[in-house]
Amino acid sequence: LDDTVIINQLKMNKQQHQPPTPQSRRQHYPFAAIIGQEDLKLCLILCAIDPGIGGVLIKGDKGTAKSTAARGIAHLMSHIQVGYDSVKGVLDP
Repeated sequence: LDDTVIINQLKMNKQQHQPPTPQSRRQHYPFAAIIGQEDLKLCLILCAIDPGIGGVLIKGDKGTAKSTAARGIAHLMSHIQVGYDSVKGVLDP
């Protein structure tokens, strides 16, 4: 995958967002500025493109940009409403 194509797709998704809430306006470290952790970044980008993957378990030593990467990609993604389906006992987007 070409990084430019992925970044442009994420930017287009971001432009379709609802206005940011006060909590989402807090400062974040840009996802694109994270150095290294290429496998982690690729997994997060692939999950952003295809939610059917089911998510990513991020595991590692302290200081390896786990939370920074998760917050950075979350800032690029659109916000969705999620409800609880009490019949199935699951979250229902």
